[in-house]
Amino acid sequence: MSGFIEGSSREQGTLFPERLDDLVGPDSAVRVIDAFVCALDLHALGFVRTQPKATGRPGYHPGILLKLYLYGYLNHFRSSRVLERECHRNIELLWLLDRLAPDFKTISDFRRTNRMAIGQVCRSLVLFLRGEGLIAGQCVAIDGSKFQADTNPQKAWTKSQLEKWIAGLDRKISDYLAEMDAVDSAEANGKNDADSPSDGPGGTDGKKGDVRATLAKLRARKADLTQSVLLMEQMGQTQIILGDGDARIMRSGKGRIVGYNLQSAVDDGHGLIVHHEVTQSISDQNELHRVAKDAKDLLESAKLDVLADAGYGDAGQVAACDRDGITAFVPHPRSRNTHGDFFEKAEFDWDEAKQHYVCPAGNVLTFENASRKRQSANYNANPNDCAACGLKSRCTKADRRRVSRHMLEETLDQLAQRMADTPDAMIRRRSIVEHPFGIIKHMMGTPRFLCRSLPAVKAEMALSVTVFNLKRAICILGAENIIQRLSVAHP
Repeated sequence: MSGFIEGSSREQGTLFPERLDDLVGPDSAVRVIDAFVCALDLHALGFVRTQPKATGRPGYHPGILLKLYLYGYLNHFRSSRVLERECHRNIELLWLLDRLAPDFKTISDFRRTNRMAIGQVCRSLVLFLRGEGLIAGQCVAIDGSKFQADTNPQKAWTKSQLEKWIAGLDRKISDYLAEMDAVDSAEANGKNDADSPSDGPGGTDGKKGDVRATLAKLRARKADLTQSVLLMEQMGQTQIILGDGDARIMRSGKGRIVGYNLQSAVDDGHGLIVHHEVTQSISDQNELHRVAKDAKDLLESAKLDVLADAGYGDAGQVAACDRDGITAFVPHPRSRNTHGDFFEKAEFDWDEAKQHYVCPAGNVLTFENASRKRQSANYNANPNDCAACGLKSRCTKADRRRVSRHMLEETLDQLAQRMADTPDAMIRRRSIVEHPFGIIKHMMGTPRFLCRSLPAVKAEMALSVTVFNLKRAICILGAENIIQRLSVAHP
């Protein structure tokens, strides 16, 4: 191959062999992982086997396996078997692990036995980045995303689905019973088998035998489904999922999935995830206060602004945020009159002292009833006042006007004014919180979990969020700068 650039011979020996350290660049992300793990107090974080035993075969230091997982999640391979294979051929891993190559069972057991500690690693990184000024802690954006569980979606059912199947089986059983009655009636009338339209090739006796066998199968299937529904009612469950029993049937942009709901709070300064939580909630409606409060406590901020979309628009959640020093910016749908020519609710004055509404004509709407489920109270005008009112044609077609008031109407009024004063809040929210989900799903390769059960899934997501924040910090500061800061913070 003369005339081309030629490499060194595989058989060529050297007096001074290359060091592994020479093959890893000074700005490589693997060096940041090494410095970060070395700076952690693994024993304080709760990792097991941080101290070697006096007897028995020595084990791997937990720091070695933690480095392996962080490197794998950063580079799009998460399976323990793939990690084992990479330990033998990946130069960066040979450098990172000092040429150690644990087997897949050891790698898998580490993640299983250190689930809580792995979550603390993610928290430690957030605190370090907060101390380095990369997290402002003044405003965060909150959003949720659905991640598929390690289970077959075809093996997940709701209680209503099972009840529909039972009803369908009842119809089939009734049809077969009617068919048997028709055969019996034909025999009683002395008709030939050929005269019966439902006869099979085996004649009447064969037909009865086939129907009885089918009926037995249908009844056995119905009994199984009925038993499943009874068990679900006793356990207070509305879903049954084979495989990962902690997963839930949820709606996502791609339709129905079986998975988990990841809630994340992203700082508006550099787009770093300051807090995350894997939940079983099928919607985001009741997650705002809990996620915002956890983020505020972690950041130790006196006040915190929170941006969230309309899926978090629950008045009770917003009121709870207000009580804890969290200012929420959330679009909340307000009820409007469907008739454009009628007076809107905002045109009715609320008398706080007397607890009633006053209509544009000056008539009073008094309290009638309240609904705890809808969290609202209804106020009605006097029919006689409406009948004599000259503005009735602009108010209602009914005999009197009705107005509903939310139990937290003052909170919703403040929220509406807040949103009106900051018209760009939702644009900011979208630019802050949307892209981390896309990056995490890209790093996961396929946006689904490899482990089953909620604790295992939380450990997986903690690894993904940790490497996302590391990757983001490297883009902001550079690898060498972060390594230097880690050495100063944890000499």
